[in-house]
Amino acid sequence: MADSVYTLLIVESPVIAGILQSVSPQSVYVLATGGYCWHPSYKRSSGKLSAVADPEKRSFRKELKEQAQWANRIIIATDSDPSGDFIAWSLARYLKPRPVLRGYLKNLSKSGVSRLLDDVQELQSDQLEERLKNRFKLLGLWSEQKHLPDIQLAGI
Repeated sequence: MADSVYTLLIVESPVIAGILQSVSPQSVYVLATGGYCWHPSYKRSSGKLSAVADPEKRSFRKELKEQAQWANRIIIATDSDPSGDFIAWSLARYLKPRPVLRGYLKNLSKSGVSRLLDDVQELQSDQLEERLKNRFKLLGLWSEQKHLPDIQLAGI
């Protein structure tokens, strides 16, 4: 792990961000999105996925831009569920052309943060976008089927 560089670590939850900041090396600044900063918009006709800025998250986006310009590494550690994937994808788009890394948090301890900082990979934005588009396509096809239960109920 490179403690000598400034790392911007982005997570979803403000509570988790506070805990991580307290156990992280001094060279790591933890920033929480607090959920979606952009909302997903998918146009089935064109198959285009886009991100619509949430006006209430303007101050977060400003802080993100400021912190990103100083960071040597930017790591996104969102959940691997569809909402976490969308948050990671939209953050990567916003921060382009800066390279963005993705890591997964195993636990909220010094060793968990250390492992996270060591085990990061470049965020594959194109693959993530395709996975998100496929999810929207499936949701659309599911809802067109009158004989199938609601997708949320089907998951139960």
